[in-house]
Amino acid sequence: NWGAEGITTEESILEKIKNYSTTSKEISKILKVCSLKRNATPDEQDKFLKWTQSYGFSAQTILFVADQIAQKTGKATFQKIDAKLTGYYEVKRISIDEICDFEEHKTLLLQTAKNVCKNIGVYYENLEPVVEKYISHWFDLGHTSQSLTTLANFCFKNSTRTLDGLDTLVMRLYKKGIVSEEAIDEYLVSIVKQDAEVKAVLSRLGITRNVNSQDREFFKTWKYKHLN
Repeated sequence: NWGAEGITTEESILEKIKNYSTTSKEISKILKVCSLKRNATPDEQDKFLKWTQSYGFSAQTILFVADQIAQKTGKATFQKIDAKLTGYYEVKRISIDEICDFEEHKTLLLQTAKNVCKNIGVYYENLEPVVEKYISHWFDLGHTSQSLTTLANFCFKNSTRTLDGLDTLVMRLYKKGIVSEEAIDEYLVSIVKQDAEVKAVLSRLGITRNVNSQDREFFKTWKYKHLN
């Protein structure tokens, strides 16, 4: 393994051994979190050097991540720690504060996905694809968890019960500059007022169903498009 890394001279070998010696105390703390009562293996030592020297994590941050894994999964391993740290490194979250902010935001996105799916009437066992395809994008547009939940509820009441349908509404409102919770509330109030007018037309026609999107489009055409 050292040969593959180019560690073949006496000087480079001694430097490698020195690195192992200076990090043994810090690695022992991680081994303790992993419930391992032994010395680190060469592979574990190499992983620690990768985390600190190549990725730039501090020993304190590595120990923090190991503790978090142990608390959430019941057992930390070097493989799990490596996967987590590699993921944080790829999204440029290196310090403990950056990692905490990242995880907090991730939790918010997942909870938002859960609320949106519940309000719109769909179920996904794994919400991560929902977050990746929809929720993250909508947050990037400026939406909040509350604004998305409100729109999802509106879609459900108007028989639009798919995430693609909600996405169409989100993008239509975005093009109109309607993103904030206040702007969305104003928009929905205007829709309710318009629906009352449309409902009156349906009633005169002897139609008792709820107002749908096609009704609204017809009504807009009749009321506004031909004003001139």
